[in-house]
Amino acid sequence: MSESVLSQFDNDVLHCLELSSAIELTLPAAKQASLNLSPGGLGLRSLHGQAPAAYISSLTTSMPSDNCSVTSKVYLLAAVNAYNAMVSQPDAISVESVLDVPPHQHALSSHIKEADFNPLFFRCNYRGKGQIASYLSTSSPYMA
Repeated sequence: MSESVLSQFDNDVLHCLELSSAIELTLPAAKQASLNLSPGGLGLRSLHGQAPAAYISSLTTSMPSDNCSVTSKVYLLAAVNAYNAMVSQPDAISVESVLDVPPHQHALSSHIKEADFNPLFFRCNYRGKGQIASYLSTSSPYMA
């Protein structure tokens, strides 16, 4: 799927939320809506935001690296670059590393969520920061 189609779908979902709730969503409110219910969100995941993690995990776990075609490697490189643009530097990956040890989508998605929600910390009180931190933690029951 193309990036514009995924973004358009995400925008359509948020627009439906705005119409059904009669509110205009700010960017922080839209990000909060993508959190699970327990930390105060609505569970509306971004297809655009999760697509690179899903593609990387799917391709690398279903096709051994020695059978990975040139075309697949080009798409994989694009997905890795998109993923790296979303996460912090310590969580960046390389094509070689994912071909050697295929990552789980859950782990990749966790890094995307962490990078996406870090700006919310600056506007939270201590209780809110604790709730978001527990949500982002890999040991959190919300990550299941």
